[in-house]
Amino acid sequence: MKQFSWENLDMRCHRFKGNIAGFLRFQNSHSVLLIVGLAVYLAFWGCASPPQHAFVSETGYARLQKFEPVQESSGTREDGGARVENLSVTQESLDAVLTYDLVGAGADVRDEVIVEISMDDGKTWKTPKGLWGDVGKGIGTGKGKRVRWAAIEEFNEGLDAVVRFRVTTLTERNSPPSARPAQARECVVRDGRFCRYGNGIVKDTSTGLEWVSGPDKNLNWHNARSWIQSINLDGGGWRMPALSELESLYVQGAGTRNMTFLLKTSNWYVWSGEIKDSSFAWGFYFRYGDRYSSRRTDNSRGGVLAVRSRGTR
Repeated sequence: MKQFSWENLDMRCHRFKGNIAGFLRFQNSHSVLLIVGLAVYLAFWGCASPPQHAFVSETGYARLQKFEPVQESSGTREDGGARVENLSVTQESLDAVLTYDLVGAGADVRDEVIVEISMDDGKTWKTPKGLWGDVGKGIGTGKGKRVRWAAIEEFNEGLDAVVRFRVTTLTERNSPPSARPAQARECVVRDGRFCRYGNGIVKDTSTGLEWVSGPDKNLNWHNARSWIQSINLDGGGWRMPALSELESLYVQGAGTRNMTFLLKTSNWYVWSGEIKDSSFAWGFYFRYGDRYSSRRTDNSRGGVLAVRSRGTR
């Protein structure tokens, strides 16, 4: 195969232009205008400038781990309407695909479904361009509703940010706060086998373990234990996790720290409750899925997650 070079391309362009000029001597005026226009187009795009790319690479767009569903607990009004449940988001090519269940008082209930995005940690929300599917007015109740967002329609130069999605109905928007029950133990956000309740607790439905994220900073082992002993969320019973329990959270490529995105931490290191000797304790290193040990007084590498056992149901 011949190697590409701009010199060869330039030679071919000049030869092509010469052939066009010779051909024009034998054509009528209408043909001349048509062929001249074609020659100018080809000369400009094919010869006068390097090739241009219409779109950036897929790698410039948000990966799955950067998409996060946000679902607000709410109830339907007595005068009808529907609410969104079991919201989740996945990525297909450059698009985000949201799935949800629309629940109402009856099978024939319809409502307006509103999809919004936030890229500043939920401070501001807006309706993006490029939405299609089960969104807008007149959406009927049912399970497995789907909305696709073509991010490239609004961010054609790429997207590198955590994108949060909020899906609500017009009924939920108009419901007064007093009509919204405190659904502390209802799953409001789901990520595979993990479910986050309205009170912030994350449950692993396969193991029955419940988790709470601690302060998002490095703590030594003693301070991590003290924080866990101080929390009394949802009846208490929290403790430091065993190494095997931390290892059960590890999923390579999940979230930003190889664990479900529902657990908020920017730390790769997480302390366990297991002691190595009189000075050291064990922890789990989520970057590579390995155990590590460090001095219990070490403040430089140690995040904290609290855990308790509540059964798989």
